[in-house]
Amino acid sequence: MLAAIPDMDRRLSYGSLKCVLQKFKANFRFRLAERLPEIRCAEKAVPLYIDKFTFAEEGFKLNNTEYQLGVICQVRDGPAQKTFIGQAQYGGHPRDIDRFGYEIRSFTELTPGDIFVQDYNPQMDADDDLEFETTEESLLIQQNRLIALEKEKIELEHAPEEVENIPENPMELDLSEEDLIGIEPEEEDDLMDPDQVERGRDQVLSRKEQLEKINISIIYAKTLLAYIEFDLERNRRKRDNLPSLFDFFIQFTKTSPDGTVYIERFNYDKSLMAARKYLICKLLGNRKPVMKIKSLGFWARPGGGLVISLPEGIKLDVQNFGTSGNLSDVLERVEPVLEYPNRPFNLLTSDSLRLEDAQNPKVQNAEVLVLSDNWDVDYIALCREVQNKNIVIFLGQEMQPLEYGLLVEDLIETKGTVGTFYEITQTGEDKTKEAMRFIAAHFENVVMRESLIIIPLSHQLQLNVSCEPYLMDPSLVHLWTMKMEVVQNQKN
Repeated sequence: MLAAIPDMDRRLSYGSLKCVLQKFKANFRFRLAERLPEIRCAEKAVPLYIDKFTFAEEGFKLNNTEYQLGVICQVRDGPAQKTFIGQAQYGGHPRDIDRFGYEIRSFTELTPGDIFVQDYNPQMDADDDLEFETTEESLLIQQNRLIALEKEKIELEHAPEEVENIPENPMELDLSEEDLIGIEPEEEDDLMDPDQVERGRDQVLSRKEQLEKINISIIYAKTLLAYIEFDLERNRRKRDNLPSLFDFFIQFTKTSPDGTVYIERFNYDKSLMAARKYLICKLLGNRKPVMKIKSLGFWARPGGGLVISLPEGIKLDVQNFGTSGNLSDVLERVEPVLEYPNRPFNLLTSDSLRLEDAQNPKVQNAEVLVLSDNWDVDYIALCREVQNKNIVIFLGQEMQPLEYGLLVEDLIETKGTVGTFYEITQTGEDKTKEAMRFIAAHFENVVMRESLIIIPLSHQLQLNVSCEPYLMDPSLVHLWTMKMEVVQNQKN
């Protein structure tokens, strides 16, 4: 019996369409709904499953697709400096800028759904008057430097040649017999020393090299001078409230995992924060089902600010969470968008954790606590505050052998439970192995093996201390990892 031929004109039912959409990945669903407006309601009604959702100052990355918004400054008259030309290549300036091209280090008023993560560092704010004086001073210095370089070039070009027309081999002169008639033998002292010939040739080559270097320096000095003059003009216009040099655009850049780049530009008639909120709401707004996110991250640049603009009323089911800024404050602000605010995170990551954050229930209850490039906390004190925990430390403050020893001592004295695990990655193989030797020498009943130290504990437990190269990225050969783990005694 022949199979029935499907009717190509027959449409999927609403329920069937939702089942099909649920099988697609998030970014493909967004593209599909953009092209087919008639399926948008069904797409919004299907839960989203996202592996990794990371927000940063320049935009966000959803799974492996990057969404970026930035400001483009286009000079109206005259050549643009490379600083402004290069912006378009990197998606534009990630912060709002004023009409003179200077960044605005503050936020517009927060709206419902916004999560404040980190403010700008006020110490990095520029003093306009001081900046103008500095630019004028730099202009004078650079002008004098350019004059000196051009003078040096002229002097070098007109300097007399010490050795001219030296044959490749001065001992092999092609002279005819007639040329030799009448030439009296020279005294030995009158002959040119071969070393002197070589020195002369070196001087000729050295002068050519010097001219090349001077020409390169002149090109660089002229480029820098043009930038300073341009910057001085910007600053003067800002000080005197004169018309701007620029036209402005917001550039939207979407980069797909296969490297495909889509770019679109809009008039700069709203703040970047408002533009980002519009984009986020377009993709994630008006969704009743809870979005399931395996890993959610809010990451600000050092000294930079960050506000996460989410649709009002959105709910997220998050397993792993990481953030910049004051950890306890951010955890409190993110709580309203969590579907399960009291459920511990599988993994909690911070680059700014402080010792007082250790008392936060979400820090205490996180299955794994990760400190990434953290310079604000005493690791020993933290491990004492948060006992029997999986703690991963990546870079940040450098630990000395004695500090590694203190961690081991604390695990022995506090009777660490099975599963207590410390993983510390820092620079230097030698430092890590020195710490291993320190531990082996300062504790009793130690069993030494290659890259492994076993220390017996009470209650049929043992502490394994090991070291190895950083395996997450083998190209970072300068990084080494030490692991401390409480396990069952293997003899039992």
